[in-house]
Order: sequence, then structure tokens, then C-alpha cells
Amino acid sequence: MPRALVLLLLAALAYGQGTAYGLAIYDGRAVPVQVAVYVGPGNGTVEIKGLDYYDLTFYYSTISACWEAAIAAGVDPLALNYTVVINPLNASRALVGTSLSLTVAVAAYSAITHTPLNASIIYTGTLAPGGVVDFVGGLVEKAQGARQYGFKLFVYPVLQHYDYKIVWKPKLYGVYGALVERVERRPLPLAEIVPVEEVGNIYQAVAIAAGAAYNLTANLERLGQAAETVLNSATPIDAVEKEALLFVNKTLRLAALYPQYADVLRRGAAQALAYVQVAKNNTDLATEALPRAIAEAATPYFYVRMLTDPQGAEVEIATYLAALLELADAVANNTAPLCDMAYAHMYIHTAQVYMRDAGLDYAYYKMGFIDSAAQAAYKYAQAVYYLWKSLLYYTHSAEPYDIEKAAASLRRYVEQAVRYADMYSKATDIISPQLVGNAALNYARGEIAMRQGNYKAALGYYIEALAYALTYFALHPAFPNTTDVKYLHYLDALSHVVRPDGQVSLRENLAIAAAAPLNETKLLYLARVHACQIAERWANWSQAPAQPHAQVTALPKPPQRQEEPPYAPALVALAPLLFPALRRIQNVHTKYRVYKKHKKST
Repeated sequence: MPRALVLLLLAALAYGQGTAYGLAIYDGRAVPVQVAVYVGPGNGTVEIKGLDYYDLTFYYSTISACWEAAIAAGVDPLALNYTVVINPLNASRALVGTSLSLTVAVAAYSAITHTPLNASIIYTGTLAPGGVVDFVGGLVEKAQGARQYGFKLFVYPVLQHYDYKIVWKPKLYGVYGALVERVERRPLPLAEIVPVEEVGNIYQAVAIAAGAAYNLTANLERLGQAAETVLNSATPIDAVEKEALLFVNKTLRLAALYPQYADVLRRGAAQALAYVQVAKNNTDLATEALPRAIAEAATPYFYVRMLTDPQGAEVEIATYLAALLELADAVANNTAPLCDMAYAHMYIHTAQVYMRDAGLDYAYYKMGFIDSAAQAAYKYAQAVYYLWKSLLYYTHSAEPYDIEKAAASLRRYVEQAVRYADMYSKATDIISPQLVGNAALNYARGEIAMRQGNYKAALGYYIEALAYALTYFALHPAFPNTTDVKYLHYLDALSHVVRPDGQVSLRENLAIAAAAPLNETKLLYLARVHACQIAERWANWSQAPAQPHAQVTALPKPPQRQEEPPYAPALVALAPLLFPALRRIQNVHTKYRVYKKHKKST
């Protein structure tokens, strides 16, 4: 074929739909990988073609990439099937790891929305649930590969323009010396090799891919306005405050009757009053603080009642919890907003589990195991806490969803997110029992509730499991002094899905996140907001009848194996796209931990 015709065809393909380019490391060198995604009506199935071998991390990251691309496009991920054709150019057809998933997501987004992509851009990054972009390895080699093959822009995860390692150095403490841990930072010369751009989430990546303007600052301002709207709404809390003060008075009266237990009773009363004061100072925190106040006073009260009057304590606790449970059931069945309803039923279900376990502990106490009284008292108090929490989520509206269908739909997404988090944590050796473990635990509780036919509680557990998984990916890797940058990009992703509404759970989570310092707690409560917004989307999608798409992305067949790359993306010139807001925060990067397994090539 004449050279002029080849160049003309390549220029015509420079802006195409459903095809993007990534990088993989083979024998210490980076080679381009062409990724083509075909979409059509379906049930969320992802099929991978073109490879002779890939591992489970590659598989789960590819599913996540396709589904997150659909969510970013505003489309039900389970309404489509995805065929992902992987074509490593001039290399073997075996891939492991997650670093190609950002490329898959960009290609899938293009296929779903029919957005042309600039083929002179090449990507690397781990696309995780929630749309965040996490770390990969071999950045220098990949930048060199991007330049060698003529790409005009190299897109990689935010924070990866430095290499970090931990060293032990001597330090003098008075007359004594010790080895202390230090983090050394070495800049990676990526920008000297090829024009580069950092991205923290899928929305930033697809904007670069399509050559569109992107305003991080405006997104964060919009998110702040939505949060302010939510926090300005009101919640009826007077009844719960009275109940907290009632328990404080009962606890103090019991302290006067039994001086030998006065210290523990007064300590519980003081802690309860401290939570009441928190609620008075910030009414947005009342839905969490006041039930917690009741539990703080109830724990020593129940304990001392068991020790001093076992029979009377058993009757009092059983009567109180039965009445509270009956009221909570009635209220929860009239709670309409999806997350409020789901959390209310989850809290009731959790309270019932605590009541059952407390009953067993109390039985052991009556058999002579004295220590079981404290365990029973704590669990009964926790049941009280969860029941009062459920009561605070009450609204007067009819439920608009088919909850069984909504729970089953969300379940698939949450199962994928939890499995992916577990596998990713093991592959990178950054394991978080608090986040990944709680994600798996809440997913398991959701499965139990589903088997029991309690679909509303199951939905709540799935939302909670998703929140823990989202937090893990938003913080991964959990290096010191990088949370601020990760947090900024996570907020940007959240700004694309959050909407202000009157849900109590939304206001409570935003209020606690606002009060918390910049740490794992703040991210977790924001992730609960994120998870609720995603759950509402999936619930709405699950109610709509499946509609065949009028247009299915038509892509050229992927090129067959050849010794030389059959394309030259360098033909299309593209100036590097720089976000002013992102440029301003790039000087925030400071020391943080690095784990060698992060540097594994994918």
C-alpha cells in the first residue's frame, strides 16, 4: 500500500470510538497495548478476548473498568454486555495485574457514549470502584515506551511522579542513639521523557481523552453547595434527647443506691452527657451523638441492674427492648428515601443480632459466669443504640422501589467491589483489616439478610460494605502525607454523583465527615454518602424495564498479530492538557511509604 495512503488512513483513525491505548511491561520494556471495547444490550457480562493468559486481578479490574465507565456515562452497567479485545503489540499475549484497567475504562466510556478519542494519548492506571485511579508500577519504563512509540501524551495516576523508599537512619536522643524510619523521595523524570498528565479519577481521564475542558475547582464548589443544602435541613431529635437525659438520671439514681458501683455508673453518665452536649453544639451530629449517649448510659445501668437485681433487670430490659423494637419496626416500614430505609432496617436487623447474643451471654451469667454480665449489658446497650438510630430515620412517604430487585441489582456491584478489594490488597500487600475486612463482613451480613428475605436490611448491609470498599480504594496506598491529594481527587469523583436530598443518613454522614480531621474516618463517612448515591442509581436502574439500545458501538476488527505495530499514533499532534487546579496542588506531594510490590510491572 502506498505510504501516503497509509498515513491518510492512520490520520482518519486518530479519533476513533471504543479504542484506547495502554502500556504493559515485557522483559523490562514497555510496549503499547491496544484495547477495543464493544458494547451491546445485555446483563453486565464482561468477556475478554485476544489474550492467551490473564490472572484474576486483571479480570476483576477489567469488570470494574467497564462498569465504572457505564456509571460515569450515566448508564446502567447491568444493561450492557462488554467485549474487551486486548491486543499487545509486538509482545506475548499474557497480562497480569490491574494497570490496563484505566485504558479499558476510557475505551468503554467511548464505546458507550460514542465519544471520539485521541489515539495519540496512552494511559496507565488502576481503575477502582468509585471511579478513582490507583497506583501502578514501572512508570519510567512506560514513559520511555510512550515516547518510543510516538505517543504525544502519557496519562498516569496522580502522586506517581515521585519514587519513594523507606530507609533507616541513626538519630541521637540525648546520649542514646537509635535507628529511625525515614522516607526518601526521588523525583521521576517522566515529564522529561514525554508530555504527561496526572489523573485521580475516571472523569478526569475521559475529559483528557476527548480533549474536553475540565474544572476541578468548580466541581468541588458544586459539591460543597450540595453539602451545605443537606446540612441546612432539619431533623426531629427532641424525643431522643429526652431519652438520653432520662437514662442519665436513672444511672445517677442507681449510683446513689449502690455506692460500690458509683464510679462506673457516673462515668457512663458523664460520657452520655458529653454526647448530649455534642448534639447541642452541632445539631447535624445529633442523629449519631444522641443514640450514642443513650448507649453510654445504658451499658453501666444494665450491668449494675443485672448484678444487683437479676430478675428485675431481665424483665426491665426485655420489656424496654420489645417496645422499642415494635416502634422501630413500625417507623422503618414508613421510611421512604432509599438509604434511610435501608439503614433503618439494617440497624433493626443488627439490633436483633445483638439482642440474641446478649440473651446468650445473660444465660451464661445466670449459670455462674460472672464476666458474661458485662458482655450482656454492652450488647443490650448496643441494641438500644441501633434501635434509636433507626427511629431517627423516620419520614412520612410511600416506598417507591421494588426492594428485592434493587437489593439483588446492587448486590452484584458490591460483590465485585468487595472481591476486587480483597484481591487487590493481597496483590499489593497493603492489607487493611478495618476496611477490606469490614467490607467483607457487611457483605456477608447482607447475604444472610437476603437468605432471610429481609431485603431492606440486606440493601443497608450492601451499602455499608460498598462504603468500606470505596474507602479502601480512595486511600490506597495508605502512605503518610498523601491523604490530602487523594482526598481532593476523591471529592472530585464524588461531585459527579452526589445530589442534595432530605435523607437523614446523608446529612449525618456529611456532618461527621465535616467534623473529622483529614483521615480514614473522614473518607469513610464521605464514602457512605458515595455508596448511598450509587445505590440510588442502581435502584432506579433496576426498576426500569430493559430497553435495547438503538445503536451498538461498531468498531473495526482489532489488528491481527504482527511483528511491527500496525499504527502510528504520533501522526496526531496534541498539546498536553493541564488543569490549573491540579497544577496548584502538585506541590503538596510530600513523603509517604512505598511498598516494593507497588513497583511490580503489570
